[in-house]
Amino acid sequence: MNLFEQFRQAEETISTDQGQFYLFGLFERDDVPNKYDVVVSAAWLPGGRTSLMMIAELVRSAIGSDDWWPKIGKFVVLPSSSSFVKAVLGRVPDDGVLHDMKVLNDLPYDGEIIRNAVVITAQKHPVGNMAAVAS
Repeated sequence: MNLFEQFRQAEETISTDQGQFYLFGLFERDDVPNKYDVVVSAAWLPGGRTSLMMIAELVRSAIGSDDWWPKIGKFVVLPSSSSFVKAVLGRVPDDGVLHDMKVLNDLPYDGEIIRNAVVITAQKHPVGNMAAVAS
């Protein structure tokens, strides 16, 4: 299973257990080629360093192995009001992306270009915890 499919499955598991994401994707920066930053935004994340540790552990638990670590630059947690989250949402279909793999190329952001990105979820109004919705 490739890196993107591992993260797609992890995102789906995490969103079912914890709550939906505004954004969950892997973004390759020009200054760190062949590594992806995992960028997430969710109302249920507590913020700060706690969010970074929490999302890294949730991903590790959902994937079940560590073979993906060398391919990851860093984890980034952003508020839904972030200009980066808004820039990504502006490049996906109006109905968003949910548990899929939407490839974005040449995403302009803050005077730079993100050459490659795989957006797994990007939605303006997530519906909350899917486990709660299903019960």
